[in-house]
Formats: sequence, C-alpha cells, structure tokens
Amino acid sequence: PLEAMSQGTPILLSDIEVLREVCGDTAFYCDPYNVDDIAEKISYILLNANEVEDKKKGYAEQLARYSWDISASKLMNLIKE
Repeated sequence: PLEAMSQGTPILLSDIEVLREVCGDTAFYCDPYNVDDIAEKISYILLNANEVEDKKKGYAEQLARYSWDISASKLMNLIKE
C-alpha cells in the first residue's frame, strides 16, 4: 500500500487491523471475503473522484511515518538494546 501511495494511486485494502494501522484514513477498505463488497468499493472509487482526491491529501503524511531513515533508526535502536 505504501508503494501505491508513493505513486498517487487510490488504495483498496482488506479491512484488517494491520492495514488500517499502516494506511489509516488514506485508503478504502473492503471485506476480503465478499466479492460483492470488493466490486462495490471498486465502483465507488471509480465514481467518486472527489473522495479519492481527499484521501490522497493524506498520503505524504502517512508515507513520512514509514521512511527508510526512520525504519533504519528504529532497527539500530533495537540492535543496540
């Protein structure tokens, strides 16, 4: 999902906790076991450009939470501990 954000692509994800933690309000979510819900969300994304653009406004802030520098720093702190 972060790669999709970096390319400015709308994001549709399985509605599971870990993905909500990573992407927050910047993504659209669906029931991964419900084909009708997936199709409905895809249609919604295609027909609601304004809401897609609103979600994209949060991409930069969300991506900043997962930079390589931050990840490397956290890893080094864990190793030092």
